[in-house]
Amino acid sequence: MTFSEMTRCMTNGHGIETPANKIATAQATLGLAFRLSGEGEEGRITTEIFKRGITVHTGGDGLRLPSFPEGTDQNLKDGIFNIVLNALSASALTVDETLDEVFGKASTDTDLTRIGIAHAEGVAEPEDHAAILCEIMAGLANGHLPGAEESSRTIFESHMTPWIGRFFADLERAETASFYRRVGAVGRIFTEIETEAFTLPL
Repeated sequence: MTFSEMTRCMTNGHGIETPANKIATAQATLGLAFRLSGEGEEGRITTEIFKRGITVHTGGDGLRLPSFPEGTDQNLKDGIFNIVLNALSASALTVDETLDEVFGKASTDTDLTRIGIAHAEGVAEPEDHAAILCEIMAGLANGHLPGAEESSRTIFESHMTPWIGRFFADLERAETASFYRRVGAVGRIFTEIETEAFTLPL
């Protein structure tokens, strides 16, 4: 398949990306990244991959990646981790931009802006990204972010309770990602503790 043919597959057949195809491409990119991570953990991708150069066809002369025979297991792990991280960021940005395109920009008056937290320029992740919400909760709890007890309750109950428990439970069952299984376990415990804590009288 040529590059132009591949591009047409990711569009509506006329070389024009539609919102649905943008979302599908983001999902495919993320899926391939997680598959790559799983292949590495199962030992099906090893440092042998460094011993030969690779040409990435881009429609022109292509992009030539030279061999890296001195590459180590740590180099491989770091490389796969960076691919997954970039795929997460790129997919989140694509979805965020596509939702803006379809539904319009979200209101700037949100629970986060009311406590002085604004979206930084150049940050790809949307404000309801799991890691960002956990970081905000940590900042409110340790006093590094301004906000009263009621702000913590609002953020947790409005932005996390409806979905974060299921997210961490699914992550905990990720069979090919041992690191993220542990992240899921920690997140699940955090969610259970916070849920119980907010039922206690002040």
